[in-house]
Amino acid sequence: MINRLPADRCVLCQKTLDEIGGRRLTATGANLVKLSSQYLGGGDKRFPYQSVKLTDDGDNYVVVQGTAWTAEAIDRAKETFLKGLRPWFCQVCGHRQCSKCGFPLNYPVAADVLYDDGENPHCMIIPADLGCINPRCEKYKIFIRNGFDPRIKSDIPTT
Repeated sequence: MINRLPADRCVLCQKTLDEIGGRRLTATGANLVKLSSQYLGGGDKRFPYQSVKLTDDGDNYVVVQGTAWTAEAIDRAKETFLKGLRPWFCQVCGHRQCSKCGFPLNYPVAADVLYDDGENPHCMIIPADLGCINPRCEKYKIFIRNGFDPRIKSDIPTT
């Protein structure tokens, strides 16, 4: 698959990464957004798949999974793919946030992350609490941001 550069905003809440903090996600156990040549529908009743044709005459589908996907959010995902970009959702919408303060976690375990250059690796499960990005929270931890990948941008929002 072609590495598409990320869209400017979360496809679900429409906030920028600078507003939310954390990282861009494309998949978790409960949410997903991708382009596929396969139609997917149904599946897990708690986190169902939905597919929408990218174009009327094409063979590609915008596939989403989860219950957060409104018709408007699916349309935004479709428009984003048609612009040649990659839709994503923030860690708050993807439920990879601190249990105390609600800010994004330092490391979104078991999620696919979308970097600035379009790379889309999976964050493995690490059996440790790596804390959150909020320095005012009791679960805040200084995380070696460049320890895994120099492209990581995980700062507390400026607003």
